[in-house]
Amino acid sequence: MKFSLPYVATFLGAFVAGAFAADPEASKDTTSQTVTLQFAVDYSIPHLPNVGPRDLAEVYNGEEFTIAYSFTNNEDKDISIVGVGGAFHDVKTGAIKSNLTASPIEAVTVTPGESGSFSHKVSLNLVPEEYILVPQLFIAFDNDLKLVQARGQRTEVKDVPISVFDPQLLLLEAILLATFAGLGYVAYNIWGKRYFEGTALVNKPKRGASPPVATAKSVDSDWLPEGHLRQKKTKKAN
Repeated sequence: MKFSLPYVATFLGAFVAGAFAADPEASKDTTSQTVTLQFAVDYSIPHLPNVGPRDLAEVYNGEEFTIAYSFTNNEDKDISIVGVGGAFHDVKTGAIKSNLTASPIEAVTVTPGESGSFSHKVSLNLVPEEYILVPQLFIAFDNDLKLVQARGQRTEVKDVPISVFDPQLLLLEAILLATFAGLGYVAYNIWGKRYFEGTALVNKPKRGASPPVATAKSVDSDWLPEGHLRQKKTKKAN
């Protein structure tokens, strides 16, 4: 049976709304929503080639990362992958903390005994912390749509670190500097300029004023030595 994309999109929307929103208990355990098929599926994160299934994958908010799926059809009938989804689970409780957007894709059909692969991009906007990422594939099989859940991957979501050379940060710094410079200029014109001009007027000498002249004063001769007085009298006599 061939499913159209609008039909698949309607099914995915109904599945997410019914399975996870209407039934709070469904968010604690998704095993009851999955169907056992002879269909092996695995995935990797290409930009993290050294991260294995038991390792911690680090991804960043605001950035897209790619999930590369690989699968093998071990059933005796054709299987078609028609949609992708998944969820981020709590590390301790297993409860779903955020769903990946369930999206229809152009059908990827795998005949019995054959393998295939495809990639899907995921964008993030989550609270920075550690999760268990569990991708899901929506499968068209035996005239029905079923859900196949992949393995979990420990994933730490982080905010993008801010660099001092980030263009947006540099622009913000330039705006702040220009703002402070403008405020300083205004403050100088309002208060500083008047203050410095007033100080200069106080210290400026008056025009035409004569410079101070040293004047002689009479000195009491009682404290002068007697020899010094005799010398002065002798000079006068001469």
